[in-house]
Amino acid sequence: MFWKKGIAVVLMTALIISQFSIVSAAQEKMAKAYFGTFTGVIQEINLHGADQSMQLVLVKNAEEAIANLVVTEGTYMIGGQELEVGQEVTGYYVADAPMIMIYPPQYPAKVIRIENDEQQIKIDRFNEELISDDHMLKLNDVSETVIVDENEEPFMKKLSGRQLIVYYDMATKSIPAQTNPTRIVVLDREQEIMEMDIVVQGAVIEGPQAFENPDGTIMVPIRAIAEALGYEVQWENATRKVLVGNVSSFQIDVNAYAFAKMMPMELAAAPVIVNDRSYIPLEYFTKVLNLSEAYVGEYEIIIHDAALFNE
Repeated sequence: MFWKKGIAVVLMTALIISQFSIVSAAQEKMAKAYFGTFTGVIQEINLHGADQSMQLVLVKNAEEAIANLVVTEGTYMIGGQELEVGQEVTGYYVADAPMIMIYPPQYPAKVIRIENDEQQIKIDRFNEELISDDHMLKLNDVSETVIVDENEEPFMKKLSGRQLIVYYDMATKSIPAQTNPTRIVVLDREQEIMEMDIVVQGAVIEGPQAFENPDGTIMVPIRAIAEALGYEVQWENATRKVLVGNVSSFQIDVNAYAFAKMMPMELAAAPVIVNDRSYIPLEYFTKVLNLSEAYVGEYEIIIHDAALFNE
């Protein structure tokens, strides 16, 4: 009898450890920096492009590997505007962006940093909780932080979901580290929200375009996206309520999103109707429907759920 109980305890412990390992592996997989980087010393600087308006900066790293950083008028420079042979620099490029197959590799640089050990800087995309994509830094109080766009104009919209250059003095030794930043530069997206395709489960969907409201909240059309995810969407005219399958509902102009039998939750904005179409915040899909990801990329809005791929 005792040995049977002992075996049961061992099996249960193994199962719990296995489940924690799976969760940890999944979290680790999702914790990926938005930007890839290449650090090295500049070897050559050449004009590039049909109109010679760009620069091709050949960089060699400590392992003798080389790469070309493509610098354009839109590349944000940190530590000085002029690049020179012999400088140590880091180029930041969108990690998941398509790359041409060429040697040495070419990385379109979104940011170039001339290395300076005196500055503590984090460059990444930050989520709704202001945690970086790689889960290494969390921004706490930003009420006293200087926040500007790339043109040094004050930035008054939401920071979540955006690519940020974060300057800070001190941070905790936790994971993620936490800090009250001194300065934040918000990087522009490559395309305007209204020009972006909406990609659901890997496929571009047909439907109305998303838009950004005055507060900076990304608003997306619920019906086209929900139906692409396999939900039936119903409209109740009398109450102006939208039903998403049998799991979620909300009412136009009321900031309360219901899921199953849980208490309704507030999001960044209430549902609205624009041109006879219902729009909700992009975060609805992760916070209410519990999908894996819903975010704005460089060229498209991505919504997908890993669980649906495995069904």
